[in-house]
Amino acid sequence: MKQHSLQKNESLLKACVVLPTYNEVENIESIIKAIFAMQSNVTTHQLYVIVVDDNSPDGTQEIVKKQMNQHPYLRLVTGNKVGLGDAYKRGISFAITTFNPDLLLQMDADGQHDPKLIPEFINLANDGFSLVIGSRFVPGGSTPGFSYWRKFLSIVGNFLIR
Repeated sequence: MKQHSLQKNESLLKACVVLPTYNEVENIESIIKAIFAMQSNVTTHQLYVIVVDDNSPDGTQEIVKKQMNQHPYLRLVTGNKVGLGDAYKRGISFAITTFNPDLLLQMDADGQHDPKLIPEFINLANDGFSLVIGSRFVPGGSTPGFSYWRKFLSIVGNFLIR
């Protein structure tokens, strides 16, 4: 039965979600489940999740490996801790060489990016947009669950960087 559903989904376009992690044992299982839960709202693409873990000492990789038994479209890429940018590069490179996806998405594993937006992003790409960016700093953007202090620090930090 599972083999049949895998074959059926092979006819869909591919969308790879690259998810860098470091010490995300508290979040990783729920974010993986939340991403794959969006598959029912995405009819044009098969979702693949590529977790790129920088050798987290907290057990993140073990959680991902257990989740791989439940999610056939989940992959784990490991490597030394050299930073977020490098993790994204490794994940994107893995996605391209392994799956040749039609779409690439990137998300943080700490819950800052809401997986519920994945179908909307894919729909926008299907409508012809070649780049879709979600931002909490645009009109209509939000930061649910952020304390006022965290929002303040985020705004000040972004102001100083600009």
